[in-house]
Amino acid sequence: MKYLHTMIRISNVEKSLNFYCNGLGLIETRRIEILQESTLEIKEPWASMENTGSW
Repeated sequence: MKYLHTMIRISNVEKSLNFYCNGLGLIETRRIEILQESTLEIKEPWASMENTGSW
């Protein structure tokens, strides 16, 4: 089974990005900020770009 998309809510964007990007090696590919909320897309550096664009 492959996951194409999942979502988690976080309280500290910078701390979470540090964990996922610096700790696990993922990369941030998109960020949308509306009012006081942010939506971020992070993925493996080797993942194909064809699975993006879900939002």
